Amino acid sequence: MKEKVEKTINKTNGALSIEESVKELHDSMKMQEAFAFVKEDAEHTLEQQLKLVKIPSPSNHEEEKAKYFKELMEAEGCSAEIDDVWNVFTRIKGTGEGPTVCITAHTDTVFPLDTPLEITEKDGRYTCPGIGDDTRGLAEILSILRTIKKCGLKPKGDIIIGSNVCEEGLGDLKGTRNFFKNHAKEVDGFISIDGIGSVVIYGGTGSLRYRVTFRGPGGHSYGSFGLVNPIFAMGRAINNISEIRTPLSPKTTFCVGVVEGGMSVNSIASECSMLVDLRS
Repeated sequence: MKEKVEKTINKTNGALSIEESVKELHDSMKMQEAFAFVKEDAEHTLEQQLKLVKIPSPSNHEEEKAKYFKELMEAEGCSAEIDDVWNVFTRIKGTGEGPTVCITAHTDTVFPLDTPLEITEKDGRYTCPGIGDDTRGLAEILSILRTIKKCGLKPKGDIIIGSNVCEEGLGDLKGTRNFFKNHAKEVDGFISIDGIGSVVIYGGTGSLRYRVTFRGPGGHSYGSFGLVNPIFAMGRAINNISEIRTPLSPKTTFCVGVVEGGMSVNSIASECSMLVDLRS
């Protein structure tokens, strides 16, 4: 991606550095017009955010929100498509002189399907489960589409823009993984609009998540005493994991976040499992 960006900059702006080229683009009349429109569009963006947040969408239950988001994208004049996992994307064609970039926000939230989605407002501040992460990102995607259309912006490279599913928790980035399975060779950069902060993170942390299951014959705690106990085995595994020493740089972490198993106090479990999170 960096090499392709540098080639694009050198081709269009001579010897300018990346920083100088970004500043030149930022200060251009077209971009200043776009920034002004984004401010004008703020109320519309908020209205769409408040409508989207009312649709329950925990990981793996995002179909309704994906369908509605597709309708909103098409209302902006886009030809949007839903893939086999409920990602929604459209492509804005560039002039062919620059890298292809994907801009996306995720449709799932961390809240269960039966969570009451009641919006409250006080002094201009709105609260509701999922309203920031990442319903705001979805609304901003729509505002970007309007801005490009209203201001007549023509990117040098293609922009693939839309929404992805299953970003949260056990969703394990399923939507993004599926996107790259189908588009890895054509995409040079990926931008995720996520949360409500104003910080830009470059080169995001990678993560892997596993469910590890231990099984045995099971039995009565007294009558079958001596049989292999999956919970003992899992306990030893957790202890071994806790003793792993990781490097400070790059920062590498692990966590056994959930343990499950057993039926009663006086029985040897036939199955137990743990959820493990790894990041670096």
